[in-house]
Amino acid sequence: MTDLLSTEDYRAIAAGLSFPTQAFIDGAFRPALSGRIFATTNPATGEALAEIAACDAQDVDLAVAAARAAFEDGRWSRL
Repeated sequence: MTDLLSTEDYRAIAAGLSFPTQAFIDGAFRPALSGRIFATTNPATGEALAEIAACDAQDVDLAVAAARAAFEDGRWSRL
């Protein structure tokens, strides 16, 4: 089984990853309306991965309104 990666290989791969950190609403990435963020960590290593938009009810309302509009005008529902 020489095809297995080492811990160092996995760490090198993980170090090269980038994660979207904003909410994806209405076809665009955007920060939380409150401007708040929270840290997320790799559960395997405990190392910090990224600071993510901390969305709340206002962001959910915006996302739901955008989804409803996309459904009603056919952008999504008629695909």
